[in-house]
Amino acid sequence: MDDFPKRLRKLRGNLSQRKFAELIGVTHQRVSDYEKGKVQPTLEFFELIEKNLKLNLNWLVNGKGEIYFENTSDVVKEPGSKYATGKTRDVPLVGEVECGIPLYSWNGFGKDYVPVADVSHFNTPFLLKAKGESMYPYIRPGDLLLCADEPQRIKDKSIVVVSFKTEPESAEANAKLISYPDKNRVMLYSINSNFKPSFHKLSEIYKIYKVVKIIREVK
Repeated sequence: MDDFPKRLRKLRGNLSQRKFAELIGVTHQRVSDYEKGKVQPTLEFFELIEKNLKLNLNWLVNGKGEIYFENTSDVVKEPGSKYATGKTRDVPLVGEVECGIPLYSWNGFGKDYVPVADVSHFNTPFLLKAKGESMYPYIRPGDLLLCADEPQRIKDKSIVVVSFKTEPESAEANAKLISYPDKNRVMLYSINSNFKPSFHKLSEIYKIYKVVKIIREVK
């Protein structure tokens, strides 16, 4: 636990202590005290961290492993300055997607490609670059979200990109967690509690894509 304050500051990244505290569900003062090493973290704090940030607690407590669990169906962090390792396939980078407020952003489909490993088993994969902080720290600005048309893999609490029915040749989309309150609606919500959940009829939705990988360049 000697380096716990340092790891906590690393986890917070560019977020203010106040915003970070709101994400976890604790007071700003508690985060400040932990980062300064004034007091030892409580079991409740670790439980909140695990619940709200879904990270590898072994890294936070002991400095072992990666910050996040590496799971090829969930989060992958590629080393170095390239996004691909091993056998790759060029995947289209179709634009940006807001992690928070929906925006019109799927421009230039097929013009830019990024080599990504282990995507041959995904149905129509494509990439979106993340913006916004509503899914921080699970998704960070600049992360590449590998999306696929995999409806059978979408469960409660899956990270998805939802494309709504809009005017022709436009697509309003955002990246959120999904839940199904009933058979006719979905609820989209963020890790960041500053962004309120939204409810949508299935009839308003064009397509729900599963985020199958989060690709983060490690510098």
